[in-house]
Amino acid sequence: MTQQLPHPVGPYYEAKNRQDIDTMITLFADDAVVVDEGSDRRGHDQIYEWMTNTTKRLAVQSEIIAVVSQAGRDIVTAVVSGDFTGSPVTLNYAFTLRDEKIARLEIA
Repeated sequence: MTQQLPHPVGPYYEAKNRQDIDTMITLFADDAVVVDEGSDRRGHDQIYEWMTNTTKRLAVQSEIIAVVSQAGRDIVTAVVSGDFTGSPVTLNYAFTLRDEKIARLEIA
């Protein structure tokens, strides 16, 4: 990763690529929201379940290709590969941060 990522976004991708869900969840605020594939996941329990289903089951790996800050969000573009139809795909991850935690993550 050559891009400079704000905390906790950098550690999120490091843990994600290790499939370390226990570390990933600690980077989210207790009331965080994740929006992925048209569904919202709210709070640690739902986000942890989402992480388990997507990260471990699909053996997801992410290679960051761009990072921009805009409108109070950090937008990360990554090539995501794994055990899913259409792999690899390029996705945008929009992070909203609060108190050095991920408050909202929107994936498109």
